[in-house]
Amino acid sequence: MKFTEEQLNDWFEKFWSIYPRKVGKGKARQKFGKALEKVRDANEIRVGVELYKKQIEVLETELQFVAHPATWLFQERWADDYITERASVKPSFRVA
Repeated sequence: MKFTEEQLNDWFEKFWSIYPRKVGKGKARQKFGKALEKVRDANEIRVGVELYKKQIEVLETELQFVAHPATWLFQERWADDYITERASVKPSFRVA
């Protein structure tokens, strides 16, 4: 999918505003442009970020373990499966 420079900048700024770790903005901008070439709809990336953020919240991931945005984009992680709910674990026995 082809985007104008203005569209690319707009979509990147939206991505940057929701991504949970703000490091390496220049490199992330480069990788974002490449990532857009791999999706049918730019919303795929946005939805992936939202799912990733939910997983971070559910698993209580420390910020140091959150992927840098350029890495996340380069690895096409918008297509990953994410844990978005905490599993309810029933004890296998009862303590009286």
